[in-house]
Amino acid sequence: MVKKKQIFLSLIVALLCVTFALCAFACNKEDTTEDDDTTVEESALFTNGTFTLFSKNDDGTVTYPVAPTSWTGTPGSTSSSETVKTPQDSDSISVGVISVGSDYTSSSYDGAANPGKPEGVEDNKILMIHNKVATAYSYVSSSTSIAKNTYYKLSFWVKTIGLTPKTEGDDYGAYVYVKGDAYVEFDKINTEGEWKQYTIYFAGSNTASKNFTLTLGLGEGAYNTGHMVQGYAYFDNVVLTDLTNVDEGETAFTREDYNAIEVTSTQAKYDLSYIDG
Repeated sequence: MVKKKQIFLSLIVALLCVTFALCAFACNKEDTTEDDDTTVEESALFTNGTFTLFSKNDDGTVTYPVAPTSWTGTPGSTSSSETVKTPQDSDSISVGVISVGSDYTSSSYDGAANPGKPEGVEDNKILMIHNKVATAYSYVSSSTSIAKNTYYKLSFWVKTIGLTPKTEGDDYGAYVYVKGDAYVEFDKINTEGEWKQYTIYFAGSNTASKNFTLTLGLGEGAYNTGHMVQGYAYFDNVVLTDLTNVDEGETAFTREDYNAIEVTSTQAKYDLSYIDG
């Protein structure tokens, strides 16, 4: 009888050990996933271009739209003059990161259908600028470095819906600017409900690293003199790729490749080596 009890107790102990081991494995797996996501974002050459980093409530929940980390939102004008200041209250704009997953509700965005996300993008977070009235608003990224003697490709996606200008005939729309040591602009963007990808190629300086910021906007300038626009502009998946320091087996980008890049309405290039002359 004693032997049977010992066997029974041994079985219980063994079962508990297996249970604890499985729990520990599950917890470690969950922690690893979170760490992997963080590592990907931290190792990215462009900070928070996927808009997966943002402010959370004190209890850990998220209220969309939510302010993106490493981006600064700015109205077209903050002047005290009513004729110059662009409308920027909650009845005029709704801006920030939104989720386009199963938790999306059109009623939260004045009845707008789910804008979805660009093809091939895994996460469900995108940046939205919704000008409920004809106004102007933009987001500016943190500064990004371009190393010397290095080629880069910067790509991003834009989608616009229902753009209506304050002034008839003004087709300004959404825009994307590169500013700093480099300057590139895509303006008058109106994708008419489609996700469209834009690309910029950079040739680094010969002597030193250079810096730039990226501006994503809908409408621009002061209310009385600028380009005021009503509607929706969505942005996502801003990715900066080093084309020189590539993985083993891949071919590095060359000056010949850069010179062969064709400039189009969705593709641009900027040579930072010119300032070294």
